[in-house]
Order: sequence, then C-alpha cells, then structure tokens
Amino acid sequence: MRYFIQSSDTGCYLTATGKWTLDQDQAYPFSNWREAHQFCRVHNVRNGEYVVELDKLGGELRMECC
Repeated sequence: MRYFIQSSDTGCYLTATGKWTLDQDQAYPFSNWREAHQFCRVHNVRNGEYVVELDKLGGELRMECC
C-alpha cells in the first residue's frame, strides 16, 4: 500500500518538496496514514484527503484529513 495526500480543491498530490502536482507518480508516498496525518497537522494542510492505494486489490481508499 502507498499513502498520499491529495487536495480536495484542486485534485493535486503533495510532493516530497512540499509542492503540488497532478501526477500521482510524483506524489510523496508516506509510510502509513499516521505519518500523513502528522504531516497535515504540523504543516496545517487544509482541505486535504488521505489516499491509500491498495496494491493487490487495484483500488484506493480515500479519507478526509483536514
């Protein structure tokens, strides 16, 4: 599984440099949802979602984070 942060407003994903991109391949893959949640809290990310990419099932799970 891979974990990302995506903007609910723009659909962009957070990158490792703190910028946003529409390309999920350039998104920063967090180790787990707790790490992504902590990042949102520390950096005051608003209007975001956690995106969990489910490798073997071929789908994704989305949860509001901010």
